[in-house]
Amino acid sequence: MAFVHGGAFATGSSSYPQYDLAQIVKLSIEMSQPIVAVGINQLIAMSGSSLVKAKPLELAKRSFRTALQLLDGDAAPTSDSDQVYRLLTAPMSDIRDKIGRKVPLGPLVDGDLIPAATTFSTLADPAKTAALFPGLKWCKRILFGDCQMDGNAYAPRLSSRTDPLPQSLAAHLAATLDPINPSLAPKIISGYGLDLATSTSSPNTPHSTKPLLDLATDICFALAARAFVRAWSGGATAADTNDDDSNGDEEGGGREAFLYRFNVPNPWPGPWKGHATHILDIIFLLQNYREKLSVGQRKTGERMAREVVAFVNGAKPWPAYGMGGMEGAMVYYAAEDADEDGSGYVEDEGWGGTGRRDVLQRVMGQESWDRVMSAWEGFMKGPYEGVNRK
Repeated sequence: MAFVHGGAFATGSSSYPQYDLAQIVKLSIEMSQPIVAVGINQLIAMSGSSLVKAKPLELAKRSFRTALQLLDGDAAPTSDSDQVYRLLTAPMSDIRDKIGRKVPLGPLVDGDLIPAATTFSTLADPAKTAALFPGLKWCKRILFGDCQMDGNAYAPRLSSRTDPLPQSLAAHLAATLDPINPSLAPKIISGYGLDLATSTSSPNTPHSTKPLLDLATDICFALAARAFVRAWSGGATAADTNDDDSNGDEEGGGREAFLYRFNVPNPWPGPWKGHATHILDIIFLLQNYREKLSVGQRKTGERMAREVVAFVNGAKPWPAYGMGGMEGAMVYYAAEDADEDGSGYVEDEGWGGTGRRDVLQRVMGQESWDRVMSAWEGFMKGPYEGVNRK
């Protein structure tokens, strides 16, 4: 089992204590299904990383030197000590102006390593999916999942914003969706309660921010997880594509995908206590901090770990997605103070079974979800600066 941590290629480390792989390996041995687990760091630095070919030393030095020049304004720094001195004595306002620019930090679509952005439209088209993911030819099994409140990962990035966030997101939705259908944005705004959150006279609060993080949870995580397992299992359906010929691909045979929905509430104190927050599933899966959990949550974590170990060993932990026409998922759950595991497999993706909203599915087809994603991406860059929309 290879574990590659998250962090948008900019933060994080496989050496974080919550990512300790020892406990799940120990459990696999107890199960007589031993696995080898390896943690991989994936930061992209000027000197390269374990997933990116290291740059020559001179090129790395030149990159660092260029960065220092941009910060310092000196076209020819003389020595390391001079460079350090200039950084230590440079006015903070200069440093802030030069490093605080709004430059996206993340993967770049370069046409080579990342040939194109992954979209819902791509995943709904078997041919395009196969072209974008050559691994489909050899990777026949995936296990994919999300957390019920994955969207809270965006909260820190929004904490310094002073614009009314619900209103800003509503403006981006209207600007993106009105050109194709003016009725879509109001339905989404109403469906997520952005209109109610906007009407408050208070500044941005956890209460007013949650509706827009709910939308982020759905479009960036919940629906994305479903789209991936459908694509990997060859299960793109005409209902999503409005194309009766898109019922799978010739290489779809033999592939299977397993979907899980993680709904276990976060038991630790904090603004998101009681929610199934981003990457909380990894903590439970890797069996770390078990002593901090209730008996029921420990049982849920162990069940999840056992099922993933079984998957790694080639077993089917629950029915594969689309098997027998069932688009189901394993739902992991146990209340904060539970004594028993409350997890179980559900055969459909409705709210009652998986705890996932269906606002976007009811409003539009998958062919329009990319526009919602574009609206979210625009919102994350800042307030809408186009025509003011009431």
